[in-house]
Amino acid sequence: MRPVRYKVVFSGVLYPGKKPRNVKRELARLLEMDSSQIELLFSSPGPIIRQSLDLATALSYAKIFEEAGAICHISALKPGTEELDESVAAQPVEIPKKSAISVVSADPIPAEAMYAPFSVPRLSGWEEGIDVNRKDKSRFSYSEISLVSVFGNVEENEKRFSVLIYIGTNRRGYLMEGSKIIFQDFPGVKDQMLLSSLRKFIAYLLEKNPDIHLDKRTYDFLQGVLPSLIKQDVACLATALGKVVESPEALAGKKEMREPPGPSPQAPSSPKTPPPSSPEKPRPQRMEAAEPEAAPRPLVKGLWKEEPDRIRNEWRGPTIEMILSRQPSAPLHLRFLAALLTLLVAGSFWLILFIPTDLLFTSRFGVSVVAAYRSSAPALPIMRGALSAMAFLLLFYAIVVAPKPSGQTWGQRLAGIRVIRSDGTPASGMDTWFLRFLGYLVLGASLGVLYIMSFLSPERLSLADRISRTREVRLVDRPSVVWQLIPIAVFCTLATSVFSYRSIWETIPESVIIWVGLVFFWIAVFFGYRAIRKGRPAKKA
Repeated sequence: MRPVRYKVVFSGVLYPGKKPRNVKRELARLLEMDSSQIELLFSSPGPIIRQSLDLATALSYAKIFEEAGAICHISALKPGTEELDESVAAQPVEIPKKSAISVVSADPIPAEAMYAPFSVPRLSGWEEGIDVNRKDKSRFSYSEISLVSVFGNVEENEKRFSVLIYIGTNRRGYLMEGSKIIFQDFPGVKDQMLLSSLRKFIAYLLEKNPDIHLDKRTYDFLQGVLPSLIKQDVACLATALGKVVESPEALAGKKEMREPPGPSPQAPSSPKTPPPSSPEKPRPQRMEAAEPEAAPRPLVKGLWKEEPDRIRNEWRGPTIEMILSRQPSAPLHLRFLAALLTLLVAGSFWLILFIPTDLLFTSRFGVSVVAAYRSSAPALPIMRGALSAMAFLLLFYAIVVAPKPSGQTWGQRLAGIRVIRSDGTPASGMDTWFLRFLGYLVLGASLGVLYIMSFLSPERLSLADRISRTREVRLVDRPSVVWQLIPIAVFCTLATSVFSYRSIWETIPESVIIWVGLVFFWIAVFFGYRAIRKGRPAKKA
């Protein structure tokens, strides 16, 4: 069964909160491209990055774009499609005008065993030529190369680029995959894309040896056209080329071209010319400039092949909308504000409960909490432990136990952030919030140093986020600054009056009445804010 192949298509859309300038710079670094190639990538509508890939390779390409902040789409290719495994249609390489290129026409013919090519495991370079890394004979100088052919073929249900190189008048050429060429051994040849490297490699061979012959499909490939996909066996093409090479009169009939022509018309990727009926030796043809009466078809410009609108629109809608619905991560100042507001809300409840607690200690030990602290009374450790336990329980209730239908603590609700899971749903469940509470305790013990250091990582995940497998995101619709000032005002008011309530209020009943009034005031503020927020329509991003 033929394995499923995939293609990677760039949508041109960035993740929320990402700046185009930063994304382009990061893509240039990850893909090892220059800025002009990246600009061309963003200017092309729906460019195909790579195709005819296995799923793991396709996911690795999409992961690179995701790390940079761009969105790619992976889709399966239809069985039997004729798309090549490289979508790059690069600009034609520059050939020195002094070079004279001899182009031969050789279509596949019935295969003969005597023309079977040698298999090359790896092609590397040395100072004077190429190295095919074979035991019989390994190195050949550039001057020994007589003919070069580049084509696309199908082997083991996979589409590949292959190269045939002939040495002298030897009828058997050397066959290798384009990916088996060590382009780094040839100066200025290595490029990000395979097709670009192959074009530069052929141009480099022509520069070293202008007498090298090219077949028609390779000459068109140099001008920016995708290599022709031969449907016959490679031996059929090797037989046709071998007959050309072993014929001295055929190669001697070279027709010089004083100046190589400009980009030739784009040839079809799959030639439809039937094989000749007789094994007649092909003759070289002179490559003339484009005839005036023949209207050339436009050349595919740029490095990236465009995805047809019909295909692109099938996935662009739901995929892009799903990703754009993700809220951007919350910045450091909003997270700090949310933690501060949560502490202030819990602290306000602690101050409200301080008065009845102080009255209880006064009736039990005969001394108030403030007086016990001033005189170091024997009951001071009990009072200190009770107040610390009350503060811890209130903080535990605010973070873990209190209902959070929207994945927000009280402070996060006021700061305009929320906690979500990896699938985008609000965080819920006491187990998740208990893990976050433990993370907060560790962060608090480090006096916030670990919390600030967590923002140095690209993920911007704190210890509480990592151990609970959640993250804090910023909401588009956030409360105004007035609502954020209310907890601060209430806490400051309580702090200035609660500890000296005995000197301010003359009688205990009066203090209890004021205390009850403060409690109802805070409850009214909290639930009134909740009702207003619930009734207000949400703003769209």
